[in-house]
Order: sequence, then structure tokens, then C-alpha cells
Amino acid sequence: VVSGNSVTDAEINGIWNNGSDNTTINNNTLTNNTVGVRINPSSGVVFTGNTITGGTTGAQVFDSTSSQVTNNTIYGVSGDGIYSSNNTGL
Repeated sequence: VVSGNSVTDAEINGIWNNGSDNTTINNNTLTNNTVGVRINPSSGVVFTGNTITGGTTGAQVFDSTSSQVTNNTIYGVSGDGIYSSNNTGL
């Protein structure tokens, strides 16, 4: 579980889940990070209840299966709010 964190001005990813399955990422505040949250490749990730402000991309989800992205607040990003590529069951 990655919960209750505040990450600001990260040059790449505020939070990066790189291959950890069945992870919950919730109730985090991410501000002005290049990418707020990056998830790849993972299975069974629950990404919910986060607030992402500013930066380039709110969340990126790549090559993941059976994951959930719900009830997040994303605003003020210059690119995609949520970018999804090559996922199954998202």
C-alpha cells in the first residue's frame, strides 16, 4: 500500500509502481511532477482517491492487467490526465 504521501516537483515520477502486483495506491497528493503516477507492468493495482495537480501527465498505465483506476482528481496538467497503453482489463 502506498498511501497518504505528498510528492512535489519530482523530475520524473512522483510515484512509480514498477512491476509490483496487487498494490493499492490511494489518498496521495502529487503536485508539479513530470508524471504524477506511473504504473507498469503490473497486475491487480488499485489506483484510487489521489489528487494530482500540475506537471505534464497525471497518470501513466502501461502493460498492466486487471487493474483499477477510479475516483482520482487530476487537473492543471499540460498533457494527458490519464494515459493508458497496452493494458488488459483496465
